[in-house]
Amino acid sequence: MARTRPSSLRVRRSRGRGRYAQESDRQPVFRRTLDEDRLERVSELIQRLNAEAAGGAALVVEGRRDLEALRALGVRGAILCAKSSSSRLLDFVEGIDTRLKVIVLTDFDAAGERLARFLRETLERQGVKVDLAYRERLSALMRGEVKDIQGLGEHLERAATGEHG
Repeated sequence: MARTRPSSLRVRRSRGRGRYAQESDRQPVFRRTLDEDRLERVSELIQRLNAEAAGGAALVVEGRRDLEALRALGVRGAILCAKSSSSRLLDFVEGIDTRLKVIVLTDFDAAGERLARFLRETLERQGVKVDLAYRERLSALMRGEVKDIQGLGEHLERAATGEHG
């Protein structure tokens, strides 16, 4: 399905000043629209994530702050903390119900990537259906601006109010 660009992303033509409007005429509109589009796509992902959790999928995050951040974003359902468990990581993984679909939402850094890969490999060996797509999409949309799940809510709040930094 081909996506068409919203009219606000099209380059505006100027009359009598060459082929396109000056760079300064189109840059602010383009930047603002991309940020709004990205914010909307992240919000849609969070809504779909919430629907999956409400439908019985278990979300696996690294720690309690990640759990709290998802709760603050309105995500309900089973959220399991891999590193907050008093047991070893392998015991944590083996304790997950194999009938569940598991959505892994580890941090977007190298350590989070390693943990996500470990969780996927270990859970899939047990016959658990593992979904890393939400983590991958959120990471791509955040473009390094947010390194972890706990920073996601704060970033979205700043973006919604137009603050930078």
